[in-house]
Amino acid sequence: MTGTQGDLVQSWLNRISGLNQWRQSGQRAPNKPLLLLYALGRLHNYGNSRVVFESDEIYLKKMLEDFGPPRPHGHSPEYAFSRMNRDRIWRIDTPDGIPPVVDSRRALVEADAVGRLPDEDEELLVARPELFSQTVQKLLRGNWPDSMHSEICERVGLELESILAGDAGEAGMAADTAATGRQAEQKRDPDFRPQVLRAYEYQCAMCGWDARLSDSSVALEAAHIQWKAYQGPDDTRNGLCLCVLHHRLFDRGVLGISPDLRVVVSQDFNGRGMSAQLVIELANQQITPPQAPDQRPDEQYIVWHQEQVFKSPARVPH
Repeated sequence: MTGTQGDLVQSWLNRISGLNQWRQSGQRAPNKPLLLLYALGRLHNYGNSRVVFESDEIYLKKMLEDFGPPRPHGHSPEYAFSRMNRDRIWRIDTPDGIPPVVDSRRALVEADAVGRLPDEDEELLVARPELFSQTVQKLLRGNWPDSMHSEICERVGLELESILAGDAGEAGMAADTAATGRQAEQKRDPDFRPQVLRAYEYQCAMCGWDARLSDSSVALEAAHIQWKAYQGPDDTRNGLCLCVLHHRLFDRGVLGISPDLRVVVSQDFNGRGMSAQLVIELANQQITPPQAPDQRPDEQYIVWHQEQVFKSPARVPH
């Protein structure tokens, strides 16, 4: 690597690590990471990262609704679109060469605004697939649990398997951390899963799934109630043993739990037949509690999930 290219790589990593996201008391605001992932998907598929605000706004808003926190008044993709240039990761082009000075949807539409990565960053990411992969993984891991990564990648036009295959590895992540002076990415405690599964006696806390292959549990996972990316600890009080299906729905906000440990189901979820049996009929059912009282889910983590993940309002059981 030449010195100049090395400087470009380091500059990009510094800017990604310093992406200015509003976070307060664990509240989620993944607008910029989602917009950046969408632009990276376009770069991968079309050779440039151009995002036309007026034509892509509906798609961006839908992604925020699906992968962002619940917002009673809806999501507004214009703020990330306008403000990401302050992170020196984004530029806004207009036909007259004058970017909007007001952070509003109307200003972006009237200006025919097009956002994209700077030319030198596009060229760098195309030339260095491992850096592209590292960037995507960093954005995913810093904002969503593993159960959602594949679906988010599919939505922005990327394949998670290909991204993982292009991983630069721990050395690349270590270099990033050393250069930025930021705290290293939180690593998941390898004991978290076995501790949570043991606490719940190797069965899904919602449906009771307890299948085994020989002497190993199958399709059971340890779900974080408050996500790891948002300072959720690897502690049984922040864990639930869930089957793969209910883990995915829990992380998507279809399912939640109440402080008295009952299942809540979003009114936005619809289904008949098997869907009703596996999901809707769980509403207001008591979850299977862990063996020991001191392993019960802590209310602070439940409240975080209710406020930041669950798609309220909840269904009223018949």
